[in-house]
Amino acid sequence: MKKSLFSLLALTLTLTLHAEEKLTLKGSNSLRVTLMPKLSEAYRATGKRVKFSISAEGSSTAFPALLNGNADIGMSSRKITAEESAMFRIKGAVVSQTLLCMCMLAAVHPAAYSVQA
Repeated sequence: MKKSLFSLLALTLTLTLHAEEKLTLKGSNSLRVTLMPKLSEAYRATGKRVKFSISAEGSSTAFPALLNGNADIGMSSRKITAEESAMFRIKGAVVSQTLLCMCMLAAVHPAAYSVQA
């Protein structure tokens, strides 16, 4: 899984960066805290000279930031909404989504399932 995520980030960076030295990511708070720092560290460990600017302002900021040129990659912990997708169509822009990971949390009430604490 880690190798797949790293490969996806490497491909994205290769296609996005060309000769640039800074990559700006904006959006999801949860991705900023957990996933993106690890992926950016792993990418830099390959010897690439890239400065990452990662801003956590919520998933709803990812798509406008992409559309107005304030982000190279938008981070969202949810799918794009119909309204957000329409913003891209109106401006003649194309947006695509790539699933990087899925998270799940299960809560079990011990009394209901006879689980010993």
